[in-house]
Amino acid sequence: MHGTDVVVTDGTRAAYLSPDLTSLYYSPVPDRRARVVLRLPAGGYFVSLAIGPGSLAWTTTAATYLASTGTGAYAKVTPKYGDAIASGPGVMISDPPSEKVTHPVLPLHVLRTAGLRWPSCPSG
Repeated sequence: MHGTDVVVTDGTRAAYLSPDLTSLYYSPVPDRRARVVLRLPAGGYFVSLAIGPGSLAWTTTAATYLASTGTGAYAKVTPKYGDAIASGPGVMISDPPSEKVTHPVLPLHVLRTAGLRWPSCPSG
């Protein structure tokens, strides 16, 4: 992990963004080299990254997403950019502000990610 400022870990799993903020790398265990799990299309950039129980969340210039680190399934969880912060047993998702004001009220959602049921994804 050289050249990047965006790294998250829970002590076992680790994820990080490429220096140009267009690729997401993930490793489920410390002794396995991280591999690219997502590349954004041209013009898209990652903004933030969070790791929670059985999950990985990221925000791009388009929206915030939440993924299962067990199955690889993921879902868009905000209509626009938003944000995600992992802490304890869950992930807090913040929707973007509905209007431009000095101190907007942001809708917040807390997900207990360990209890979510994710569809399995085909390997490949």
